[in-house]
Amino acid sequence: MDQTLDLADVISFNDYPGWYDATVNDIPAVWSHYAEWARITHPGKPILISEVGASGLVGFRSPEQHKWSEDLQATIIEASIIAAYAAGFAGIVLWQLTDSRVDTTLFFEDNPRTSPFDNVSDSDWVEHVAKLYETTVSPFGMHLPLRPRSLNNKGLVALDRRHRKAAFWSASAAFHRSCPSALAESVHAQAVVTPSWDSTATLHVVDGLGRDGLCSGCILSVHTWNVADRSDGEAGVRVHAHALRARASYWRLEAGGLLRLIVHADARATMVGAFLSVAGTCDTLSCQVFVREAPNALWVREPLDVDVFLLRVAFGPLCGSYLTIHAHPVGEERDEDSVYAAVHMDRGKASMFRMYGDLA
Repeated sequence: MDQTLDLADVISFNDYPGWYDATVNDIPAVWSHYAEWARITHPGKPILISEVGASGLVGFRSPEQHKWSEDLQATIIEASIIAAYAAGFAGIVLWQLTDSRVDTTLFFEDNPRTSPFDNVSDSDWVEHVAKLYETTVSPFGMHLPLRPRSLNNKGLVALDRRHRKAAFWSASAAFHRSCPSALAESVHAQAVVTPSWDSTATLHVVDGLGRDGLCSGCILSVHTWNVADRSDGEAGVRVHAHALRARASYWRLEAGGLLRLIVHADARATMVGAFLSVAGTCDTLSCQVFVREAPNALWVREPLDVDVFLLRVAFGPLCGSYLTIHAHPVGEERDEDSVYAAVHMDRGKASMFRMYGDLA
């Protein structure tokens, strides 16, 4: 316990959840815990994330999000920015802008200089171990941190600054995903304007598609039984509305606007704990909706009646768009009992929802 924080003007935290410890899915909870602790122990002080990040090896791409890939680095950076916004941090500092050279003298005093692997060169074995075992520390000696290519690889751009990693673009996008015109209704005002729900509930569509009443009363769900439920290059699972209550998923809108999948009515484990996100195929007005281990969107509940509401993106891709099952062309129905969800910028296409089935 730091005995001098009462003297500080600002309280800041350095941590690397999703990289050195915790999982990508845990990132929001880690930063929420820090923020809550600061508010309880030192109320009124601004809080910052002063160091956060992950390593990504230039050119190593992995849609499966393997450790050390540009893809996982981008996911961790994006989730960290979303989590900082949700938890109410005043700001966030990413470590770091560019890859940087490191002194490996100490490392090689404790580790072999010649490759311990057949067919792997002396200069490449550290990277080989890092990628093969998806580890951040050496298996030898004192288990010192691995520095593939003799670099700190946490930069958003390459050492020579010519290559912008995937994390550069995810950070750039995430920092521009708030809705300035709706600040009064943002997640920071959510406790007053559009409260979260602490319970766990199903989300029922109040109105139908207007095509023979398809999916009127359907329930927001997540399955992986149809080919289109997963998409190439997207790590999550597409969300749909389903007519059968036995296929229902239960959700919780957490403080800050994270909409989390909690459990399924049939006890499946598919994507449990994941977050409702805007991803997949998009255009300027609409986008598909997935659940992902790392969130990329925050949501607000826009009340229409005592128990009827719209769900709107308050931070994320297509900020200001509404959750809908009404904005698809014919052919986007998932099957005879379900239809895929999306978001759309036209409020007139928004679906109205009602909560049922509290599991709290």
